[in-house]
Amino acid sequence: MNTNDIKALTFDTGGTILDWHTGFATALKSVGEVHQ
Repeated sequence: MNTNDIKALTFDTGGTILDWHTGFATALKSVGEVHQ
């Protein structure tokens, strides 16, 4: 494979971006439980 033939690189970030809400909610819940 010749790297000069590469025109574009793509990355699949859909799952990470679409699930940001769950991660953010979990983090806030943890902080809330520690600082009650």
